[in-house]
Amino acid sequence: MSSARQPVSVPDGRIQCKVCSGKAASYTCPRCNLPYCSLSCYKQHGNNCTEDFYREQAHGELQGQLVTGKERLRMQETLQRLNNLDNASDSSSGSDSEDPEGPHDEAGMLGSGPSSKRQRQGIEALAEKIDQGMQISEGDLSPEELRSFQQSLASGQLGRLLQPWQPWWLSGAAARLRLTAGGTRAVQPVGAADCSEQGSLQAQLQEAPVRAISAADAAVPEPPREALPSLASLTRVQPSPLLRWQLLEVLYAYCCTLRVFHGDWLDEPQEALKMLQGLSPGLVAAVAQPPASAGEAMLGCLQRAACPGLLGAASKAFASAILQDVDQTVGQGRVAMLLEFPDETFSESDPRLGGNAKKTDKAALKEAREEVFKLYECKPCQPIAVRLAWHDSGTYSKDKTEFPKRGGANGSIRFYPEIKHGANAGLVAALELLKDIADKYDGVGYADLFQMASAVAIESAGGPKIPLRYGRKDAAAPEGCAPEGNLPAGGPPYPDGSPKAGDHLRKIFYRMGFNDQEIVALSGAHTIGRAKPSRSGFGKENTSYTVNGPGNPGGSSWTKDWLKFDNSYYKAVKKQDDSDLLVLDTDNALFADEDFRPFAEKYAADQDAFFSDYVKAHLKLSELGVEWETEPITLD
Repeated sequence: MSSARQPVSVPDGRIQCKVCSGKAASYTCPRCNLPYCSLSCYKQHGNNCTEDFYREQAHGELQGQLVTGKERLRMQETLQRLNNLDNASDSSSGSDSEDPEGPHDEAGMLGSGPSSKRQRQGIEALAEKIDQGMQISEGDLSPEELRSFQQSLASGQLGRLLQPWQPWWLSGAAARLRLTAGGTRAVQPVGAADCSEQGSLQAQLQEAPVRAISAADAAVPEPPREALPSLASLTRVQPSPLLRWQLLEVLYAYCCTLRVFHGDWLDEPQEALKMLQGLSPGLVAAVAQPPASAGEAMLGCLQRAACPGLLGAASKAFASAILQDVDQTVGQGRVAMLLEFPDETFSESDPRLGGNAKKTDKAALKEAREEVFKLYECKPCQPIAVRLAWHDSGTYSKDKTEFPKRGGANGSIRFYPEIKHGANAGLVAALELLKDIADKYDGVGYADLFQMASAVAIESAGGPKIPLRYGRKDAAAPEGCAPEGNLPAGGPPYPDGSPKAGDHLRKIFYRMGFNDQEIVALSGAHTIGRAKPSRSGFGKENTSYTVNGPGNPGGSSWTKDWLKFDNSYYKAVKKQDDSDLLVLDTDNALFADEDFRPFAEKYAADQDAFFSDYVKAHLKLSELGVEWETEPITLD
């Protein structure tokens, strides 16, 4: 009989601690990804990890962390708690210290002496800086505060403030979920109604019993909203029997990526996507030699995970533990798999966002336009719809003749790689907003729908009515996407090498066939919308005009009322007397450039003149590069 220590089994499919082998792992080492169950096991598993991690995290957490004003109190409590922990660790009396998890009384935590007064003043200064959207660095802390922070981080006390992430596929909600043959919920949730039913919805919710749910239950992805088509309806080719093993690779990549990022991939979306595609290369391109068995598929995943660019060789135990997750999801059958693949967590990795080109139908166009108006009544998403249409059109080059490679309003932005161009960051959300309408109307092409959504957005925001024409031919495949770099940048260095913002704007818009007056008129669309630093690199995390929404809060707007289309953009850029309003170098150019200035001055003084010129420029933009499927159709 072998004397080797046998690992203790862990119920519920949870990953086992790889240090003591006796308990379920609740945490993962951030450096080597080893699963562990407690602080003592973490300290035992390797000095290199612990010491390097403490040093790296202490420095990294103090570099560029932005906190919203709503988190001011939380930050104060955290700093107070750290101070209390530091005092407790320095005490030599051996008596019981105050419970750091006890009541958060400021006087009790900080004391009442001169030193405590300085500490309170320091906390208030930090909170004020956070409220102003400024960054906090090591220089903002006193030597004592920095030492306290580092000690608390090294001791694991900060870890008590974080809840361990629980994968949704281990939750009871996932196990209980039942789907129809088409993949949709067997019972639709109460919330699956449009905004016109909100009153009755609220009444139903007030009468409904309340049941506590876990974080993992709440994080279970929504199943498909519409029944999935059968495989036979999608292709006449008999699927390869090897496809099942590639499916296992995708499952492994999905589970591993969410584990590594503790379910919160939004902080580093590019890194998360890199890991997902690195572990399952079939998501990116056809694989020359796909795995021929489950063993080959999982071995390939483990080998790729060991690469330095992914998990690394030191994470062998973690990579192996993910096999339990794959086994769990496969054991749950089609329910778990159908939840993973529509999961919007990685919807941006889909190489084709949108379907085949469509034929135009006037009646369908009219109905779709009404639905777009209703969409804006429910959701204040006009700015991103305008941006989607503009970026679809703005790839046009008048010197090219071949459709659709000449660019323009052809709907190619729905395809990868165009949707992945740097200037299109965040526009997947716009595609998602229009997806239901696109799916509903076969007689409305993608190019027409994108331009329709933009024109309706301008009108519904209080701007002029734009008499669009319809019947655009859609780009039919990703091969029709224009190259990256055709859209304007907000500031230097400009990709075309222009020394000034005005020169850059002319290079971009002259290529499309616009003149100076049209450039200035189109720039006025910045009167609605915001820039978010996580997408464009410009603006603040939030301002007094965006911190509370409407819609998703945050970002920097060009105007105070950034959902109203008027001429306030020109007035704001001219005055520049409000630090909470965004002004890019390309905005400044409208008044700094002597040829742009007369038009900018005119529009700042006369809204009617702006509206009149804007309609003409918008119409021209909406028809750049268009190849008409039929005679252009008007709806009014």
